[in-house]
Amino acid sequence: MNLDQFTIGQACLDENKIYLGKLDKKRRTWLHKKDITHEFLSLMISYIGENKMMPVVSNGETKYEITCKKIKNS
Repeated sequence: MNLDQFTIGQACLDENKIYLGKLDKKRRTWLHKKDITHEFLSLMISYIGENKMMPVVSNGETKYEITCKKIKNS
């Protein structure tokens, strides 16, 4: 298996999902895909940390801030 064949991408705007899969040669249509939204978001929460902020830096400049805010105790 060649992992370079797989990509992570977002679904169309009305689906609000993240997929892992393989695209066609034009990279426009999913040939095979798996919904990994829950796994991806859980990983981001673990990576950033609860109630923390992570800057996204490009070319030495902060372009975005990703905030992970816990809103409810579970």
